Amino acid sequence: MTAKEVAAALEAAASIPCDYFVASGSLPPGVSDDFYARLCKAVTELGARFVLDTSGPPLTAALDSGGIFLVKPSRGEFEKFGGRRFTAKELAGEAERLVAAGKVENLAITLGGDGAILANRDGTMISPAIPVDACSAVGAGDSFLAGMVYGFALGRPAEQAFRVGLAGGAAAVLSCGSDLAKPEDLERLVGAALGEQVHDLRVGRDGA
Repeated sequence: MTAKEVAAALEAAASIPCDYFVASGSLPPGVSDDFYARLCKAVTELGARFVLDTSGPPLTAALDSGGIFLVKPSRGEFEKFGGRRFTAKELAGEAERLVAAGKVENLAITLGGDGAILANRDGTMISPAIPVDACSAVGAGDSFLAGMVYGFALGRPAEQAFRVGLAGGAAAVLSCGSDLAKPEDLERLVGAALGEQVHDLRVGRDGA
């Protein structure tokens, strides 16, 4: 991408009215590592909460700039960021340190079949994965993030939004290949994760 195209992308992003702005993936050639940091600044100035799912130098640059509402690296991505392997307890400690330093408001680290970690200023929790018969792991991390953001968008507190994310990841692995999670699986698993009857989380309802 050219510098002109990057500037146009930032300008376009800053013109989108939204409550949550999700940026995800690696950056194409020609885009500097600080792009997500600049994007975060642009959208948060408009009042949006910035959510990031990336890795490597772009993740480091974004965290160094701060102002991020939610970051969701996988365990492998976070270990590359930290430069070494971590136990689950060490991961939780590192996540707490980043939150305490003001780098990010909510940090969720997905652990695959071992569940996920959530750290914010209210504390840290390590939750096991919801037990399901997995058919494919494709899209599980993206579905976790989508579920967690949707939980926040519904006004759920962080712990409940985190559980919606776990349900989204579990629903995704029930679908084979690259198929998307099924609405009925999402509703059933979210209800189980929250310990309540849930009818407003079905995909497509209430404009979601």
